[in-house]
Parts: sequence; C-alpha cells; structure tokens
Amino acid sequence: MQPRRFTVRKIWGSTALVLLWILTMLLGLGQPAVIASPPLSPNDQISQRTHIPLAAGDGHNLVLKGDGTIAAWGNNDSGQSAVPAGLSNVSTIAAGSRHSLALKTDGTVVAWGHNGYGQSTVPAGLSRVRTIAAGSWHSLALKTDGTVVAWGYNDYGQSTVPAGLRNVSAIAAGVDHSLALKGDRTVVAWGNNDSGQRTVPAGLSNVIAIAAGDGHSLALKTDGTIVAWGNNGYGRSTVPAGLRDVSAISTSGGHNLALKTDGTIVAWGNNGDGQSTMPAGLSNVTAIAAGSRHSLALKTDG
Repeated sequence: MQPRRFTVRKIWGSTALVLLWILTMLLGLGQPAVIASPPLSPNDQISQRTHIPLAAGDGHNLVLKGDGTIAAWGNNDSGQSAVPAGLSNVSTIAAGSRHSLALKTDGTVVAWGHNGYGQSTVPAGLSRVRTIAAGSWHSLALKTDGTVVAWGYNDYGQSTVPAGLRNVSAIAAGVDHSLALKGDRTVVAWGNNDSGQRTVPAGLSNVIAIAAGDGHSLALKTDGTIVAWGNNGYGRSTVPAGLRDVSAISTSGGHNLALKTDGTIVAWGNNGDGQSTMPAGLSNVTAIAAGSRHSLALKTDG
C-alpha cells in the first residue's frame, strides 16, 4: 500500500522567533531551497555547512535556535515534534511528512518521528554530512565529498541516487522525487516523473538553488529569476510575470514562496487556506519555509 502523498521541504538565517500563519494539520510540508556553493573536499573544515533555520512538515514545524537547539510544534502523532532529549549542536534542520532530521556540527545526522519506510533510520556510519533534505517519506544527505546518500521510501526510485553522481553542492527532496544541484550549476533529478517533475528543462544552467514539491520543481538562477516545471495544478509551475531579485525559494504541495532581496515574499499557487496570502506589511524576512497549507517566515529581529 502506497503512503499518502505529501510534499516538502529548507535557507540561512538567524535565531528563533518566527511568524506563523495558516497552520493546519492537513497534508504537505515545505522545504526551503539551499543556495549552492562548490562542494567541499574531505579535508575542508567540518563546520562549513549549510545553515537552515526553518522547516515546515505535514502539520509540524521546526526552528533552529541560536544556541544550536531545536523548537518544534504542531502535529505530533508520530513523534515528529518530540525533539530528542539533549539534542544540541545542531546546524541544519529538515521536516518530512511526519519525520524530522537534524544535522549536527560534527557532521552526523539525527532523525525522529515516523519510520514506516525507514526514513528515520539513519544509515550506519553516515558522517561528514554537509546538508540534509527530507521528502515526504524519504531522506537525503549531502556529504562533504559532493556525494549524496538517500534512505527511506523508494517505490518511485526517489531514494536510488543515480550512479556516479558527484560534485553536488545542494539537494532537495519532494513528495516522491529528488533533485541535486551540481557544482557546474546544472540540475540532476530522479524518482517519480508522472508530471514531468524530474524532466529538467533543456539548457537549464546558472542555477544557485533548488526546491522540490508535489509533482513540480523550482530552480533559482544567478540572475535572480525562477524556472519551474512539472505539475501546474493551482498554477504552481507558473512563475509570476516579472518576478526578479529573488534570493531564496521554497515549495510545498500546491504553493510556492520566493524571498526577494528586499526582504519581502512573493507567493503563488494554491491559496485555499490563505497559504499564499502574505500578511500585510510583512518585511525584513531572512528565511522562508512552505508547508502544504501554511507558510513560515523568519524576520531579521529573530
């Protein structure tokens, strides 16, 4: 029996207080995109990791505090909001459908919550991890040598990393597909392709960030514009005309968020629960995360 479909979700930022609106327990989750940089060699300092302070799952949320601890709230039916006692020294977080991931400063990964598909069973010996991503029911880890490790649900091949994939600088996990951004700014995709979500547009290049959703994918280019492909239900793959000066992206089940360089947010796609209606006057935002039917923003004041 296949699991219910949910979507994902992961950006740099400061500390803990977030603006939360339209929180729901319904399906989906959000993964902020990670700005890419060249892959680290095994000899690079282990502290050189992507910092992701917000994550939105299927009705649960995570925030990484300045002291390296995690605050979680929302749905906890699988223990996804029950942060392991004593967990500290965290540098990055990710929220799946009903599981959560944390990357520690020592390069190891901690997982908790739903484990029906092994998505919370971190592979033995996994270390020297640079960043993480959580799909609906699968998990990804990018190592400092530019290779990717995947585990969890694999019915669509979303956890089967393409042979020979190397030189990766960023990763994203969707409902049932996965993306990798390579050091040459091109994108590799694997997993389900029923909506064309892993059919990367021909000639796509100069990409600095990626995000994977429910049957669709996003790429942020060096010129601050966004390219989208795959499922276009609710207009999720129709980028608003004239959208430019984007510094970060996040996607979910049916809506997308784009953080602009002026600290404001543009949203499009499904708005059935107000998830794409930005609060009036919202500004000075440094990080975003899109859940299925809710959105999070971290402001410069923490």
